[in-house]
Amino acid sequence: MSRPIAVMKKPYNHCWLAYTEDHAVCLEDKDKSFAFEKSFCLLRSEVWLHEARNLFYSADVLCDFERLKHAHLFQENEGFTSLFPADLTDRGFFNWRTQRMLWAYGFENLFKCIVVTRYRQANPGATEVQFSEIKSHNLLWLAKKAGVQLEEPQEFYLGILQKCALWAGRYPLPVKTEHMYEQREALPSREALLARSAEAIERHLRGEIPRTFTESDVLHSQMGAEELQVCRDLRQEAIGQAESMLKNHTASQQGAQPDAFGAG
Repeated sequence: MSRPIAVMKKPYNHCWLAYTEDHAVCLEDKDKSFAFEKSFCLLRSEVWLHEARNLFYSADVLCDFERLKHAHLFQENEGFTSLFPADLTDRGFFNWRTQRMLWAYGFENLFKCIVVTRYRQANPGATEVQFSEIKSHNLLWLAKKAGVQLEEPQEFYLGILQKCALWAGRYPLPVKTEHMYEQREALPSREALLARSAEAIERHLRGEIPRTFTESDVLHSQMGAEELQVCRDLRQEAIGQAESMLKNHTASQQGAQPDAFGAG
């Protein structure tokens, strides 16, 4: 077996010669590879949907595993422990933000699928992805650009998911103040805290505020029933919109000349 690539030599005929122990391997020039992928990700815009599904699936797997583990901690499940090492089944991992990060990346790819497909429909002569159309992690902006109508709960939870994509799903703090989550001001006593909570509940019941908790409350807890339902409903709605656009675009291309990847 040849050893891994050790030395990169000068480019030859638009590729790089890389040497292993017993032979040279020709690697395609990165500029050429990048140009191909930019074209492919436009002409095959369904790849954005595929990536979204992969990320949503990963979020669901992590959520389901944690649910099984929590049940196991209260009532031992030998079948569960036989499948995984003790480091996974018997230790607590606060990965709720990581779950939200995966949800965020899923929505980002899903919205970009719609934006890219719509761009291709409006610009049939385009040959590659225009990054100015999609270069953002702002889920609210991408949703609006994709034409996905959001209600207040969806905007609230997407804002939280966005923070997890930017930093909260990976790091303990952001690099910019404006990326910090919203949280209530600390109070000097338990009585003051209870009084503020009671006031918030009353205002919520009167319809003056949408909820009694903040971004900080959500980020420091697992994904609750409301949050999961909002995310799942929005996922279903946006996937349906993306699939419909892709189907209509494919139908409109019937009879047209195939593109460089055989479309049409």
